[in-house]
Amino acid sequence: MMLLEWKRVIRDSGVIVLVLFLLFAALLATDRDAYITPALEIFLLLYSSFMGWSIFERERHEGALEFFLGIPLGKYKLLFLKCIPRVAAALFILFYYWALQEWFAFPFVLDGAQFTIAYGALFFVSFSFSLLINSFLGSFFLSASLFAGLSYFIKYLEYSLTNTDAMKQSGLWLLVLPIVFIAMYRFLDIKPISFFHKKLAPVMLLAVILVFGANYLFTGSEWWNFYLTGDNYLLKTTKDKTVLEKEGAEPKTLPGRMVPLLETGNILLAARNENDRRYAGELVRLDIISGNVEVLYSADPGWWFHEGPTGKLGTHKDGRYYFLLTDKNHLRYKVVVVHEDVVDVIPVNYNFKQTEQLHRVYHALEDPLQIFLFSGTSLYRVNESGDTERLWEAEDVEAWNDRILIFGDGPAILYQINGGLPREIMEIDGPVRKIRCRFDRCGHRKVLYKIENKAYMLDLETQVTEPIDLRSTPYYYLDTPEGVRVVWVAGSEITVAEYKNGRMTIESVWYTQLEGFRLFQVYPSGIIVFNRNEHEIFKFIDNSKDERESLESAIID
Repeated sequence: MMLLEWKRVIRDSGVIVLVLFLLFAALLATDRDAYITPALEIFLLLYSSFMGWSIFERERHEGALEFFLGIPLGKYKLLFLKCIPRVAAALFILFYYWALQEWFAFPFVLDGAQFTIAYGALFFVSFSFSLLINSFLGSFFLSASLFAGLSYFIKYLEYSLTNTDAMKQSGLWLLVLPIVFIAMYRFLDIKPISFFHKKLAPVMLLAVILVFGANYLFTGSEWWNFYLTGDNYLLKTTKDKTVLEKEGAEPKTLPGRMVPLLETGNILLAARNENDRRYAGELVRLDIISGNVEVLYSADPGWWFHEGPTGKLGTHKDGRYYFLLTDKNHLRYKVVVVHEDVVDVIPVNYNFKQTEQLHRVYHALEDPLQIFLFSGTSLYRVNESGDTERLWEAEDVEAWNDRILIFGDGPAILYQINGGLPREIMEIDGPVRKIRCRFDRCGHRKVLYKIENKAYMLDLETQVTEPIDLRSTPYYYLDTPEGVRVVWVAGSEITVAEYKNGRMTIESVWYTQLEGFRLFQVYPSGIIVFNRNEHEIFKFIDNSKDERESLESAIID
C-alpha cells in the first residue's frame, strides 16, 4: 500500500515539478519578476492545499472507500501510511522554495516565514476537509479564507502584532481542525459517506466558531504599543489612554491613544484619537519631560493620520514637519505641514488608483517646496500648491537631503534634486536589491543593498560604496557616525553589531525572557520587546573611545 501511495504522489508531483521548472526558467530569462513570483507563490500554495486534500481523492473518485476500510490494518495506521508520502512531498517542494529564497533575490510577496506558515496552514486545513468537500477548489478557497480571515481578525484585535505573528497565531489555532478531523475519523465506516458527513460537519463548524471565539476573548492586550524616546522615556498606549514612564519618575497618564509620528529633542509629534479604536485624527505636540499636550490640528471627519511602524512616520526638514492625512474611503490625501505653531494643509491633487495607496510622506525639500510620497510601487512629488506628478516606478526608495536612491528591476539609480529637476548622479549596476528592514525606515544617510549574494553599504552623501560582511539579512539597521548598527533577531536571541568600514567591530548578544508571541521594535536609543502583558527594554550606549563593550541591556518587567 505504501508503494502505491508513493507512486500516486510522485505522479501528481511530477507535473508540479515541471511547472515549477518552467516558472523558474522564466524568472531567470525574463525581467517580469514582479509578475512571475506572485504566480509561483500562489501555485505552491495550491500544491500544498492539494497534497492535504487529496489524501482520499482516489478512493472517493473510484468509489473504493469501502475497500480501503476493509484492509486488515487499523484505521489510524492506514491514515498514517497515506499521510507519509504527502507530507514528504510537501516538505520537498517547501525546501525548493527556501532554496530560491536563499540563492536568488526574487521579489517574493511573502517573506520566508510568512510563506512557510501559509503553506503549512493550507496543507493541514485542507487535510481536515479531505472527506468533507469533494471539490479541490472548494476546499482550497475555504481553507485559504479561514486562514486569511483569522489572520486579519487577530490583527484587528491586536494591531501591534506583525503580519508574521498574526499569521503564526492563526496557523496554530487552525491546527484544531485537523485534530478534530483525526478524532472524528474513528467514526468513518462502510456506510455511505453522507452518514460520516452528518457527524463531521457540525463538529467542524463548532470548532471554527470556537477558534474565532477564543481569539476574540483572549487576543488583545491592555497595552497596545510601546515607544522608546531618545531620553529613555517609555510611551505606553491602550485604546483610550497613553502613559509616559521613566525609571525613577512618577508615570504620567495622558488622555487618548497617541501614535508617535516623529521625535525631535524632547518634543514628540503624535496622532491622537480619544474615542475611535482605529483612526487617529488629531495632531498633538507632547513635551516628553513635562507631559504637556498641545493640540496642533484636528482633521475633518473621515480623515485620519496614516498609522504604521510607530515613530517611523513623517519626515522633517529645516524645522518643518510633514505628515500624511488620509481619506481611505475616497483615496484622497493631504499633507499636513507643521512649522512652530503654524499648521498648513496641502491637498494632494492626483487621481490615485486602488492599487496606488500612499503609505507616508517619505521626504521633503525646501526652495522650492517638494514633498515626496511613496506608494510601495511609485514615487510621487507634490509642490506647494498641491500639484502632484508621478516621478518613477520603484520597488523601494531611500532618501537623504537632496539625494533619492531608486530601486527597480535592474540597476539602482541615485538622483540629486536641484531646483525641482532630478539629475542622475550615480548608477549601481544590477540587478540590485535593497536590504529591507522588518519595518520601514527613512531619512537615513547609509543604505544596505545586495548584488547577487554580496552585501554593500552606500553613503548617500559621499557616494562611497564598500562591501559589508553580513552574516544574514538584518532585522533592522541604523546609521552611526562611523558606519551602521545592525540588529538580528532569531527566536529569543537578539544580536547587535557595530560595523565600521564594512567590518564588524563590536558584537553583543542579548536574550529576551518573554514567551509566546513577541514584537521587536528598534529605536535609536534601544530595542523594545513586548507581548500582551510584559515588555523588556535593551538600551544602546554610544561607543567609547577605546571601542570596548558599547552596549548594555536593561530589563523591565
